[in-house]
Amino acid sequence: MSNRNKNGMGTMYRRQDGRYEFRLPYINEKGERKRKSFYGETEDECFNQADDFISVQNMLNEGIDCTVTIPDLLKRKYKDDFEMNFVSEAGYDRNLATLKRIEDSAIGSMPIIIITEMQLEAFMKSMTRYSNSVISKTHQQLKLAFDL
Repeated sequence: MSNRNKNGMGTMYRRQDGRYEFRLPYINEKGERKRKSFYGETEDECFNQADDFISVQNMLNEGIDCTVTIPDLLKRKYKDDFEMNFVSEAGYDRNLATLKRIEDSAIGSMPIIIITEMQLEAFMKSMTRYSNSVISKTHQQLKLAFDL
């Protein structure tokens, strides 16, 4: 057994089929107390699944949407900036046009929380055919999305 099995931190069972089951209590985004089971060949496999689940639950509890993409975040930000007169209509349109490059790429449809550093590097390497100005604007947009 692991030292993670402290009071209220879940229970590990060895099932009749030889696999492990880890039952974990948690509070969902609505404040309801729930339980979830994780199954695996080893205890560590169960714990890793539980850790991933808890990370997502924590984000949901903090109001972070785990399915939001970079274009989703930036479109919302640009729309808010335009509606509050922080940018002109031309600036708003320019921001959306620059965002189109990200939107049409592989990382444009992925939830932002699962994008890895390697995927970002591959995307930026694919931008080398564009001018330094376009690359810089795209980099600024990626930085803004991750800051948000």
